[in-house]
Amino acid sequence: MTTDPAQKRVFVTHIQAADHLERMGFTFVGAPNRWQRTRDARTVTARIIVSNRLFYIRTSQAKAE
Repeated sequence: MTTDPAQKRVFVTHIQAADHLERMGFTFVGAPNRWQRTRDARTVTARIIVSNRLFYIRTSQAKAE
């Protein structure tokens, strides 16, 4: 996995972050807060990260072979 391109989004609650991922087509794949979807024949992973009482979504896309 690479962070090319990496994106971040910020939410006030964990529920808002999880709802956003579900609306974007991600599926929960396990703890800690890991989500995944397939886009353009590539796997995109996302994590919900907590920092300073805010919830961040960080996504990364698998490098093309």
